[in-house]
Amino acid sequence: NQLSETLFALGEFEAGVQLLVEALKQKPGDVQTLKHLASIYQEAGKEEMARAFWQKVLKLNPEDQDALTVVGQMT
Repeated sequence: NQLSETLFALGEFEAGVQLLVEALKQKPGDVQTLKHLASIYQEAGKEEMARAFWQKVLKLNPEDQDALTVVGQMT
């Protein structure tokens, strides 16, 4: 989501996260949004939250290479 990217770039972490969470309420199984949230949390140093979102990605798509790679590096 381009607006969330802009918010993060402006240092509006919570507003960007909230926007993505709202997007997930509309499309709960949207892997791209889950991956975006996971990446944002990881970049912010919030490893537990990042891992939780990467795990959700893997639950929906066990073969997702991005998630497999990142989770493998986190352990």
